[in-house]
Amino acid sequence: MVRSLVLRSGAGQSCQRLFGLTQILLWYDSNMAVRKWSVSIDEDLAERVEEHVGGRGLSGFVARAVEHELERDALGEYLDELDVEFGTVPAELVEDFDKLWP
Repeated sequence: MVRSLVLRSGAGQSCQRLFGLTQILLWYDSNMAVRKWSVSIDEDLAERVEEHVGGRGLSGFVARAVEHELERDALGEYLDELDVEFGTVPAELVEDFDKLWP
């Protein structure tokens, strides 16, 4: 089961069912240029996010998550470029450092 959420920054939230998809509309009530999106999310993930975020603001949480994912993608591309330029890191070295990582 999934839900449709309509969220406005600082204005609370209202929920309604919509064809078995979770739909989230995000926007801010400020002078900052923003774009409103509709996003479908699995019900289990939506519940976990709502429990995690609570009353702190879903829009800000989603914006930070998107920014984080873009940063991870950019880092992955940079590491791929380094592999092309300098060669891949030997598997044994990766394993040795993996053992040291907490």
